[in-house]
Amino acid sequence: MTTLTNKIRDMFRNILMFDQNMLILAALLGFLAGFASTFFRWMIDFFGSIFSVTGLSLAGIPPQIYPFLLPFMPMLGGFFIGVICKYFPNAVKENGVHKVMYAVALNDGKVRKRTIASCAVTSSITIGSGGSAGREGPTVQIGAAVGSTLGQLLHLSTERMRVLVGCGAAAGIAASFNAPLAGVLFALEI
Repeated sequence: MTTLTNKIRDMFRNILMFDQNMLILAALLGFLAGFASTFFRWMIDFFGSIFSVTGLSLAGIPPQIYPFLLPFMPMLGGFFIGVICKYFPNAVKENGVHKVMYAVALNDGKVRKRTIASCAVTSSITIGSGGSAGREGPTVQIGAAVGSTLGQLLHLSTERMRVLVGCGAAAGIAASFNAPLAGVLFALEI
């Protein structure tokens, strides 16, 4: 079974060595990174409703206490992130656009696969609870991690891996902010 899987992977890898076929892979990556970015936005909305009046009402808290509890929601979100950092210290260490730049420049375009989940969860809790963070950095990192994961699965060369990381970052920005040209320019910048 493993040899059949290796043969199929090698066949795809040989097909993707042609430049025009790299466009097909970039389109697939755009779809996957766009989906991941859209799912990340959904997670932000979900945690935003949890850390809001809706979440307080679902918890059975009387409406008269809402004005006193709502200012503490960012602190509650920070508490959850603190617990995650305590038990999973690498979950937050890997976050940031600088990690994407590091991966492209010094790590042959390799971003850890778990970055997709850890960045999405920690960032969506932070943003959804009202923490002072934006979704640009996590969106770039999630898209870049999707591109790197796809390149690692196909065992592509370093140059192609770097291209896929840039394509993933651009697709993430494009999907998150509905600005495809801004995504391309941002990916070129980083």
